[in-house]
Amino acid sequence: LFSRPVDGQTSWWFSGKLLRPRVAHRHFAQAKQTTPSGNGWAPALFFLDALRMIVWRFPYEEAMPGLRFFEQPERLHQFFSEKLFPAFPAPDGLAWQGYRPIKYMPGKRCVLQHTFLNKRTGDTVQLYSKTYPDGQAEEAFDRWQEVARRMKGVMETPLPLAYWQEACTIWMEAWPGEPLLDSPTGLNETLFARLGRQIAGLHQLPAGNLEPLILLEDVLASAREDCASLAWHLPEHTSLFQQIGRRIELLCSGIEVGQIPRALVHNALRLEQFLGNGERIALLDLDAAGQGDPLYDVAEFLSSLEYLALCQPEYRQLLAFQSAFLEAYANQVPWEMDARRLLAYQLTALAGKLHDSIKNLHRPALNRLEEILNMLDTLNRQAGRLCGD
Repeated sequence: LFSRPVDGQTSWWFSGKLLRPRVAHRHFAQAKQTTPSGNGWAPALFFLDALRMIVWRFPYEEAMPGLRFFEQPERLHQFFSEKLFPAFPAPDGLAWQGYRPIKYMPGKRCVLQHTFLNKRTGDTVQLYSKTYPDGQAEEAFDRWQEVARRMKGVMETPLPLAYWQEACTIWMEAWPGEPLLDSPTGLNETLFARLGRQIAGLHQLPAGNLEPLILLEDVLASAREDCASLAWHLPEHTSLFQQIGRRIELLCSGIEVGQIPRALVHNALRLEQFLGNGERIALLDLDAAGQGDPLYDVAEFLSSLEYLALCQPEYRQLLAFQSAFLEAYANQVPWEMDARRLLAYQLTALAGKLHDSIKNLHRPALNRLEEILNMLDTLNRQAGRLCGD
């Protein structure tokens, strides 16, 4: 599945599904007959024969039927008046004005920004919604609330406000800041050192009974799967991906599992997850947090910087700030910065990012495929030296 925003006076999202030749037309015939009155899956718009792709208009989503409620203002007003704004009962107090798409990952997550008008004062109020596949939102809401409680006084995060069971959606406050990535000129060594210290503080909070995540066997399974798929998609580079997979295994074989610290980890730590407002910084998307190896977060953050810098030239300066983050982090934590674990996680993360780029037809990455492969090869050679291969 993929999605692409269309710019103009109105923004629409579309989702497309690529299918095998023998089943594509049959699936399209079925897709034209579905109706939004059932599970929220509306009839398909059209079929791209050259790509064997069925296309739908957002918000009709097969895996996230709860999105259909955002096309039903009366249901939204009912939920808001009962759960979010009892002091402003609709329609006399607070009126929903509509939503703006922020991030859409078909089949996984969808984040929308909603605007409300306070009819009494004329002011506007903004909130964010995050919709999940059926059965996942309540656990995500509870986890975010729990982690936000533990982070109080250490790091800020937008607070989760309510869980909408019917729509499989959680609602968050609008934190008063902007994404750090929206101001490339404001990214500097001082900021990255602050991020390093704050993440070190996050990792030293008690993880309590949060779900264990990111076990070493999970990393190995992900690396095997991604490297095998990359070799299939890019057969001319099969030997590189086979070597990367083998060296990740060698790196992990030298790791003593009992010596890996268990910490409160974010589980998807990237620069895109941070908001800033002057000296204040907030961290987003704590719905996937849990217990895990803190160096996995560190490796994911560093890998995301490398990938972002390669795919978007305006962020090339980020590579110069990695050492500031790493040094500040290392100075604040009691555990060793194990080079084997860091490198194994970085290679796994970068292979996964390339795999996702190929599956999702991510043009900025595909346009710089050779540079990404060279970066992977450089890390692969470092792994070979480290494990004596």
